[in-house]
Amino acid sequence: MSTPIQFQITNPARTLATPFKTVNQAVPSKSSIPILEGILFQLTPDGLTLVGCDMELWIIVRVGEVKLPIGTLLPSGSPSVSFVLPKKVADAILRLPDGQTLFEFHPERLNLKINYGNGFKNSQTHQLYSAKDYIQVPEVQGEEFQFSTDLKRVAFAVNSGNIAGVSPAFTGVFINFPDRKVAASDTIRFAAMDLTGEAGGSFPEGMPSIVLPVRAANLISGMDEPALTIAIDADEGRAKLIQSREASKESNSDSGSYTMISRLLPHRYPDLKPLLSQLENPPLRVEFSAAEMVGALNRVALMLPDKTMPKFTFTPEGFIKITAQSESGQFKEDVSCQIVGGEIPAGETREALFNVRQVTDALKHAGGDRVVWGLTGQYGPSVIRAADGGGSWDGGGSNNSGDGWLCVIVPGRLVEKKEEEGQEKGSGKGKKS
Repeated sequence: MSTPIQFQITNPARTLATPFKTVNQAVPSKSSIPILEGILFQLTPDGLTLVGCDMELWIIVRVGEVKLPIGTLLPSGSPSVSFVLPKKVADAILRLPDGQTLFEFHPERLNLKINYGNGFKNSQTHQLYSAKDYIQVPEVQGEEFQFSTDLKRVAFAVNSGNIAGVSPAFTGVFINFPDRKVAASDTIRFAAMDLTGEAGGSFPEGMPSIVLPVRAANLISGMDEPALTIAIDADEGRAKLIQSREASKESNSDSGSYTMISRLLPHRYPDLKPLLSQLENPPLRVEFSAAEMVGALNRVALMLPDKTMPKFTFTPEGFIKITAQSESGQFKEDVSCQIVGGEIPAGETREALFNVRQVTDALKHAGGDRVVWGLTGQYGPSVIRAADGGGSWDGGGSNNSGDGWLCVIVPGRLVEKKEEEGQEKGSGKGKKS
């Protein structure tokens, strides 16, 4: 019988809590392949590597401070101590008390004995999965370059499954390297911004446009570092993204380095240029506080039945009047604004119905409190930009110094009417155009 392989971890619950949480983002809660519900554990004298995957997304995290003692005899032909922790075993490790913990891995029995407490008098033994049966981490062949765009600022606009019958491309984030744009849409709303590389630099020649699944895009946005290394293997339909941490002088550890490999969606995305050119110069533009508007919309949302939209009335006096009416009562609130492009003649207003969530989502991702809302005409799309967010609007709401972020929202209806004294219309279920 072979000698067990021993290693120690100080305060394993605290040391492994964040790495386990990170890789678990790629681990399915239920799978027809039970081993995929676990975490691949690979330990060498250089450090610990954890892997989680669901065959579409791989997350690899390095824990530099957990190392195999130098001189440890490894199984024949193996470069590391490798096994797969079932979910219950990972959970058990996260419940261990603080202190030094001795782990004993028995390759022949394929089990792990955990010894803890004063003098290691307490113990528990768990069965494991074999690392040989785990899905191999794919190689991604492609030139690496820097990437620093916050994809979450457009990812909110993808189709999350609530709209049927649309192309699978709309379930991902479109990254257009040739035109330096990122975009997302569920066919009802649309968000886009400029694509930035390291220090605003260029990307490798011939980089194709890709559609990255929204799950991967959101995980990228959750990484700590603003700049990531990315490699794209268009032939295999995968992308690799790396958040690296330099080894510190004190610990000589690069602990926390994070690699994600994601499949790409094999679908073409619609051409963005016609829509973007249509929104270059909206005839009416108003600037206001995003926080003030979100507060008002959060209050009106409490009164609205499902799929009912409040009415937005834009006035020449510098107000956006929000009104709604339902069986539970009436709502009326004014949000101050400044007309920064076009005009509303005295005695007239501009009205539209807008979806509360769509407007709120856009304002929360605009990147600043001052925003500009552009209206293009009756039944036309409206567009929200950060007031200092760049773009090509000439004056009033843009200084061309930002990241070009915008969000397009289609109104339920958009009409022009004379103000009628003493009369206020309520909300409606407006038809999408």
